[in-house]
Amino acid sequence: MVVCGLLFSYQRGFCDPLDTPVQDGSGAVWANHDSDDGAYKQLSFQSILGVGYRIEKSNNLVNWTNFAQFYGVGNTVTWNLFANPVPEDQNGGGNQAPVEEDTRKSATLVMNKADTGELVLGWTSLDTAEAVQYALTGLSIADEWNTNPIVGHSTDNYHFTMLLMTGYNGVIPQNSQLGALDTAMIADFSTSFPAINQSVIDNAAASQLAPPPLPPDPSSKVFFRLAVNAKLDSDFDGIPDVLEYQNGNSSSFSHDSDGDGASDGSEADQGTNPNDANDKPEIEALIVTGNAEAGVEISQKRKIIIPAGSPNRLIVVALQSDEYPSYTSGDLCEGECPFNDQLRWLITLSNGETISGQVDVNDLHEKWETESDTFLGRSPVYFQEVKVVESKPDQDVVVEVEVGATNIEDGALPSTVMVGLLPVEVAPEVLAVNSDFDEGRIDPATGYAIPDCDDVPNVDRKTGAGNGELLISADRDHLDGNYSDGDRITEDLHKGWFGVNPTQLGDDFWDGATVTIRKLDKVDEDTGQKESGQVRFYAKWGDTYYGINAYDFNTLAPNNLVTSGVNARPGEGVYGSTSTIPDNAEFWMEGVRPGKITLEWRLQKGSIDVKHEQTFFVATQKSVADWKEEVRYQIRLQTKVASGGEVDIAAYNPANGFRNLSSADPPEDDNRRRVQEIYYYYRQLYLQYDEPLEEMMWAGMAKTAAAPIYGAMSDLSTYNQLQQAAALANIDIGGPGTNAVIKGLLCNGQLQIFGDKGWPHRAFVASGIWALNHVAENAEDALDIRIWRNLAQGIFDEDPFQIEFASRDLLLREQRDIIQESYTVFASNQIIYQPKTGMPWIDNATNWLFGFETVDEVVPGFANVGEWLSANSKKNPMPGGKSFRDVVPGGRIDHFQDRWAWSGDVNDGMFLIWAGSNPAIPNFDRARRQLEAGKSMYDAAFQYAFDGGGLPLE
Repeated sequence: MVVCGLLFSYQRGFCDPLDTPVQDGSGAVWANHDSDDGAYKQLSFQSILGVGYRIEKSNNLVNWTNFAQFYGVGNTVTWNLFANPVPEDQNGGGNQAPVEEDTRKSATLVMNKADTGELVLGWTSLDTAEAVQYALTGLSIADEWNTNPIVGHSTDNYHFTMLLMTGYNGVIPQNSQLGALDTAMIADFSTSFPAINQSVIDNAAASQLAPPPLPPDPSSKVFFRLAVNAKLDSDFDGIPDVLEYQNGNSSSFSHDSDGDGASDGSEADQGTNPNDANDKPEIEALIVTGNAEAGVEISQKRKIIIPAGSPNRLIVVALQSDEYPSYTSGDLCEGECPFNDQLRWLITLSNGETISGQVDVNDLHEKWETESDTFLGRSPVYFQEVKVVESKPDQDVVVEVEVGATNIEDGALPSTVMVGLLPVEVAPEVLAVNSDFDEGRIDPATGYAIPDCDDVPNVDRKTGAGNGELLISADRDHLDGNYSDGDRITEDLHKGWFGVNPTQLGDDFWDGATVTIRKLDKVDEDTGQKESGQVRFYAKWGDTYYGINAYDFNTLAPNNLVTSGVNARPGEGVYGSTSTIPDNAEFWMEGVRPGKITLEWRLQKGSIDVKHEQTFFVATQKSVADWKEEVRYQIRLQTKVASGGEVDIAAYNPANGFRNLSSADPPEDDNRRRVQEIYYYYRQLYLQYDEPLEEMMWAGMAKTAAAPIYGAMSDLSTYNQLQQAAALANIDIGGPGTNAVIKGLLCNGQLQIFGDKGWPHRAFVASGIWALNHVAENAEDALDIRIWRNLAQGIFDEDPFQIEFASRDLLLREQRDIIQESYTVFASNQIIYQPKTGMPWIDNATNWLFGFETVDEVVPGFANVGEWLSANSKKNPMPGGKSFRDVVPGGRIDHFQDRWAWSGDVNDGMFLIWAGSNPAIPNFDRARRQLEAGKSMYDAAFQYAFDGGGLPLE
C-alpha cells in the first residue's frame, strides 16, 4: 500500500509540495481485526479536520481509480481492506486474494444550518474531486446533533459520514453546479435524511464510521493507496479548509466571513481581518509572487463571487517584477538577459467567457518605462487587462481566477501577477429629481421657490443648464425644523458614484489618464424621443462639499475628470493628484432633469480603453399624498418669505366659508388668504412655464376664471352677514342657502379642483410624465393619465394645438368629473333668498356677477340656487365674453352639458376665448392671457363684485 505524506499545498493537487505545511499527524497503520466473520487487515489513521482523503485502487499499480473519498473531520478512520494474512508483497507479490469490494460510494458531508433554515452541505465532489457546496430546503436538524455532531449512515448505494459544524455565518451560498454522481448522491441523502435524523434522536451517542467488512473477490488482486488533498476550499475564498480550521480566523463555509464584501482569501492576501467588517482590503484581489526556486511555478486558484444585485466589477490584471529595470533590459547582462520570469493568468466568467494570457517579464520593459503605475502597494506595475464584468440582478456571477508566476534561471527578484476586482458603481434604476424645496431658496424677482436642483433663477427648464452654483446647503431654516440654515442636504440625492470610485487605485494610476462620465446622445426606443434625463455629482466631507460638472448639459461634451470637473475650481480634477477631495469623502448623485438617460464612464490610458454604460430613469416616484405635501410646503415657503406669515392650505376648511370676522385678526378659521394662494399657485404655474410654449394653459385659465368666483365668495359673505344682521332685527330675509353656496359650492368646489389639479401640475413640472406614470400605475383613478401624456407629447413636439387640446381635456375633467357633484348637492338641491336691487345695502349692482334677475320662487322669497345662478350669471369669467344664457338660452349652470357649453364647448365659450380660438370677439392672444392671469385677485375680481370695498386687500 502506498500512503502519500500530509505535506500538501492547497494550491496544488494530491501529493504536491505545500507552501504552508499541514502537520502530518495521521499515523496511518495496519491493524488486525478479528470477528465472527473472519480475520481482516484494517487501515487505520487519524484524519485532519478540513483535509480531503481519497482511497484509490489499482490492479497493476500503474492505473489508479477512485475507490472512496471523504472529508476529514478529526476522527479516527478505519477501513477494512485485506483478508488475513496480508499479502507478502504489497507491490504485487503474494497469493492471498483481497476481500470482495463494497460497491457503495462514500461521501463525507459537512453540514451547516443557515439562518433561514436551509441545510448547507459541503463535500468533495464525486464527479470532480473539487469542493462543492449546496443548500437544501425542507430538512430540519434535530437538537441531538449538537451533542453527537459526527454520524455515520449507510444506504443501499452510499456510505454517508456527516459532521455538523457551528459558527456558520448564516448566509446561503451559491449552489455549485452538480454533476451526475453528485446529483444522485444528494437525492439519496435527501430521501434518507429523515431516517438519519431520527436515528440521531434515538441514539445520540452512536456514531459508526467504518463501513462493513469487504467480502472476498477471488477473481483478481487489488491494491490500494491513500491520497491526501489539503487544498479543499469549500467556500471558494482562496483559503483551504484545513488552514481556516487550524487558524480559526475565518469560516470554511463562508466565502466572506465578516460580510464586508471582500473574500476571506483576499483579506488574507492583503493582511486584513476576515472576521472584522471594519478591517477590509481596498479591493478584492488575488496576488501571487513567483518566489520559489528557479523553474518552479507558484500558482493559485480562487472563485470570486459577485453577489446578485451588487455593483458591476472592473477586472484588472496587473503585472510587477523585481527584475525591472536592471534585469529586464539586459543592462547587467551580456546579450539577451537570462533572468526572465513568466507570468500567466486565466479568468473564466460564469458565461464561459475567458480572459487569459502569458508574458515574459523581459518583454514588458518598455511598458514599465512608459506606463509605470502603482497597484496594491506594488510598483512598477503594468496593467495588462482591464475589463468590466456585469453583475446580474437575480443570481450570483462566479469569476474563476487562476494565476501563476515562475522565476526563470534563478530564485531571486521574483515577479508578481495580480488580479483585482474593483466595484464599478452604478446609478439606481430610478434616480429621483431633486426638485423639492428643502434648501429654501427664493427667486427675489418673482418670489417663487427655486427647486433644489436649480439653486439659482433662470436655469434652463428643459436641460438644466445655467446653474453655476451647484449648491446642497440650506439657504434658511426648514419650516418643519428638518434642517437649519447652512446644513448640507442630501436627502433626495443618491449616495454613490458612477464608474470606478475616485478613491480606488491611487493617484499614480489616474494621473495621465482620461476619465470621463458623459451622457450619451441617444433616442429612447420606447418613445422615439431624445433621452432627456440629466444628472450631476457632489463630493462631501464634513461641512465641505464640491459640485462636480461631469459633462455640459447643453452640448453633452464631457470633462476629463483627471484634470477638471470640480465646479468653480479650474484645473482641479476628481481623479488623480490634481484632486483635493479626501479619500473619506462621500460621493452623491443628483437627478436634475427627468427622463431616461444613458451614462458612460470611460477610462483611457495607454492601451487601456474601457467603458461602462448604464441606462436608467431620472424620475421622482412619489404618492399623491407626497406630491400634495410638496405643493403645500411650496406655498408655505413662498408666503412665509414674502410676508413673514405662512399660508397653510392644509388648514383650509370649507365649513368656515370665505370670510370669518368673528375670530382674531387674522382669524385662524378665515380662509381668504388660502383661497388667494390657490389661485396664485395657478398663476405661478402659468407664468413660470409660458416660454417658449404656454405649457400650463389650464392653470392660466383657472386663475383668470377665478375672478368672478372670488368676487362671489366675498359678495355672498357680505350678503350672509347682512342676512344674519337682519335676522337679529327680526327682518325675515335670511336662509341657509347663502351659506350652502359659499361653503359647499364655492369653497368646497375650489378645494376639489385644487385637489385634482394642483398636485399633478407640480409632479409634471418637477419630474415630467414619468412621475405621473408612476402614480397612474399605483393609483389609477387619481388622474386621467391619457390627458397628461397628450400634453407631454404636445410639449415635446412643440405643438401648441396639441397643448391646447390637452388643456381643454383637463378643463373637461374638472367640469364633468370633479365639480359636478358640488353643483348637484349645493345648487340643484338648495334654495336661496333672492337678493333684490332695492335692498339698502346693495352698493353697485351693475358690477355684481349676479344680475339681480328674480326667478320663480320655490317658497315665498326663495328660489332654487341652480335656477337663480343660471339666470343671474350675467358676466363671463373671460372679460368681454357673453353671459351664460346668451350662450345657452334657458340652460342650467348646475347641469354639466349646459355649463360645458359655456365654459369649453362652443363658440363664445370661455376656453375658446382664452385660447384665442374663438371666431368672434373677444379672442385672447398671449399678451392678453398673461395680462389677465397676472392680475392680483383684488384687481381681477373688482369688476365682478357689487361690494368692491369688501374684497380682501392685498
